[in-house]
Amino acid sequence: MRPTKEDTYKAYAAYIDAGNFAPVYAMFPDMPRPSLRRLIYEHRHALDNQAHRNAPPTPTIDIPDDEPPDAATIWKRAVDISERKLARPPTGATLSFPYGPVCVVFSADWHLGSEGTDYARLEDELGLIADTPGMYAGFVGDALDNFILGKLLSLRLNTPFRITEEWAMVRYALEMVGDKLLFAVGGNHDAWTARAAGIDYLADVIERVAHVPYDADELALTVRVGAASYTIRARHKWRYNSIYNATHGIEQASRLDKGRGFDVGVGAHTHASGLCREFNNGGHTALAVLCGAYKRIDEFAVQMGFPGPNEATAVAVVFTEAGLWGTSNLRLAADYMSVMYGGDDVA
Repeated sequence: MRPTKEDTYKAYAAYIDAGNFAPVYAMFPDMPRPSLRRLIYEHRHALDNQAHRNAPPTPTIDIPDDEPPDAATIWKRAVDISERKLARPPTGATLSFPYGPVCVVFSADWHLGSEGTDYARLEDELGLIADTPGMYAGFVGDALDNFILGKLLSLRLNTPFRITEEWAMVRYALEMVGDKLLFAVGGNHDAWTARAAGIDYLADVIERVAHVPYDADELALTVRVGAASYTIRARHKWRYNSIYNATHGIEQASRLDKGRGFDVGVGAHTHASGLCREFNNGGHTALAVLCGAYKRIDEFAVQMGFPGPNEATAVAVVFTEAGLWGTSNLRLAADYMSVMYGGDDVA
């Protein structure tokens, strides 16, 4: 039975006070947890919409100057922009934790809008991240299908969702993890909006959900756990492929990109399999992480004769002061974190 309006207000107040869903679950023990989270998100959206209605926007009118531009001024501005760009540090941000273990789940290739996406599994696994103590999320691209360019437009004729609905689902999915989101990287499908309209809409959606590091192509992040420090390099697609090793491109980058070393290299895009592989990275052991796809039925892959993926989707890496380890078994990682922090059984 759906909670009354008064019960919903109480549940939302409890969620805000606690900063998590635990008191909400306790209030309605017989109601499925994904449904309770959805109820809280819908209530928050309603409050946001009411706030917008109560405070209408005020326009800013900017009348352009008709005078011709000064070439010397434009040149100086170009020099300033170039110097800032060239001086951009390779590390996007530092994520610091006073102690460990800390689990980061790398998730990608949701392809929201596709009929072949496993929406129930995605919701369940994002909910698992939200509910598991010490578990966080990093997004690695292709949030939606976004068929809006060239020949891809013809695919829209047979899709059940409009582009606006696909983007609405992206925000809805990201809000399932909320403040557990640590960073996000764009994918080639996400970038088609920028190619068509000059707008990185994924950047705007990410900013609305959480103020976290974002880049349309690649991020290099430092993760500090106590006294230990690790570097993550994440991008949706890497150069070089191999039929013998699915993480070949990530491992090659560690050898060829001198000065841009990493402890964990993360990629996606191939829809091949969810994998976490140890490899020799210049004399020390590093992890190559390849995210699996939630698009489990892919007509293009069938037409091309690509091999079927394994059962894994998101991949988890656990960072400790003594080292790190990874697994494509998300449930195993969640059970480990729950035991380490004495939480309830999440299985």
